[in-house]
Amino acid sequence: MSKYADKVAARRAEAAIDLAVRITDREILPPAPPAPPRPKTPPPPPRGILVDLGELPARCASAFDEAAAALDRAAEAAREILGRAQRSVQSGEALGAAGLAETFAPRLRAAATRLRRMPAAPKGGAR
Repeated sequence: MSKYADKVAARRAEAAIDLAVRITDREILPPAPPAPPRPKTPPPPPRGILVDLGELPARCASAFDEAAAALDRAAEAAREILGRAQRSVQSGEALGAAGLAETFAPRLRAAATRLRRMPAAPKGGAR
């Protein structure tokens, strides 16, 4: 490099160092304003109050039972397809359908059982 290029590079390096020192000493950037206070969140609504659901849980449970029965029929049909398809391209879809139906039917029956055991509203209205 020429003498002039060396002088310019030295001057730029000195200016960059001076700028970095001034920034870290907060001479250039003003201090950040304090964060505004966060508003207080209201308390959650009280829990544990039973409401009268009427026959809704029983209706939902019976619908789940009907869906489980339909899935059982679908699993039987998928197993029959799987028996006929044996080792063909179609057997993968049949196996997937059977697995899906056999997996979800017990879950639906368990959900129906839990719905039937759901506590009803106490006598005399809500607590």
